[in-house]
Order: sequence, then C-alpha cells, then structure tokens
Amino acid sequence: MTALLVLLGLTLVAACGKSGDGKSGGDDKAAAPAPKAKPVNGSPIAVEFEKIDRSGKRPMVHVKAYNFGDKKSAGYVFVAKFFDKDGKLLKSKPGTPFEKDHAFTSMSGGMKNVCAPKTWCNLKVWFPDPPEKAEKAELFVTKVDALAADGQKIEKWWQQEEGFSDWPKAAGSGDKKAEGDKKAEGDKPAAK
Repeated sequence: MTALLVLLGLTLVAACGKSGDGKSGGDDKAAAPAPKAKPVNGSPIAVEFEKIDRSGKRPMVHVKAYNFGDKKSAGYVFVAKFFDKDGKLLKSKPGTPFEKDHAFTSMSGGMKNVCAPKTWCNLKVWFPDPPEKAEKAELFVTKVDALAADGQKIEKWWQQEEGFSDWPKAAGSGDKKAEGDKKAEGDKPAAK
C-alpha cells in the first residue's frame, strides 16, 4: 500500500510540474539555445511565430519569446504583419480608417506572461481581428515592461525609437514578394 501511495505521489508531482509553456511563470529554462541574433529593432525580447488559433472566443497568436535581457519581462507591445498561405502580406483592418499593413496590441499582467532572463517562454497574444486569411505572421516586441524587484510592481524597461505602435524601420516592409521584386528590378541594367 505504501509503495502505491509513493507511486501516486510521484505521478502527481510529474503531472503538476512546470510545463515549459509559459503558464508556470516563465521561470522554467527551456533547453533550446538562444536565437542567433537580437531583434533588429533592439528589443530585449525576440519572438517567433508558431500559429494562429481561432478555436476560442478570441483569436490568439501563439509565439515563442526569448528574453535576452537581465530582467523578468512582464508586459509587452507587439506589432505583427500577417500573411496568407502563399506569403502575401495582408492588410489589417481593411476598409476602415485604421487600415494598415500591420497591427499592434499589448498585454501584461499575470505570471503566465512573465519571461525570466535568458529563457524561452510560450505566450498567447490576442490580436483583435487578424485578417481572415492569415496563416503566418511576423512579429516584433516594440515595448517591454519588467517585473520590479519586489515581484509585484511593473516598471518601464525598453521601447523602440519609432514608437510602440509602429513597424520597426530596420525590419523593412515585411513584404517579401515586394522586396524581392524591388531587388530584382535593381539588378536590371538601367534603360538607355
């Protein structure tokens, strides 16, 4: 009977341990190596797109985030460009006065959004109304807040120069096809 209780206890500990999905506060160190380079806009947080999940009440963009900094990140502003299955850049909020080639959103609060220094975290980011045909996204973090030393308060940490709702200039347009066409045109000899 004692052996059964010990086995049950070990099973519960294993099942309830840190999952590495960001829900445990982001303090669990993932085994994956850091990204090769920091984001071009200078952000201490690099993000990699994983998927768009439309199964719930609100569409969520799942990302892996890596914290290059020396503070625990706890609040973020994200900008995203959305693409269809063929890689075509899609407009955000088309046909409205807010139509742009990118969207932005912010999130903070809750220990599930905290990412410890030098670790990977999984975050679920709500972007209101991502384009219906969007299957891929390119994202940057344009503003980061940190968890203060007291573990309770949030403090300002970093913001890109352009402004938190702007696409980073150093990232280019994000439209791979258009940039490829421009490059190809630049390779052509000038007309005489």
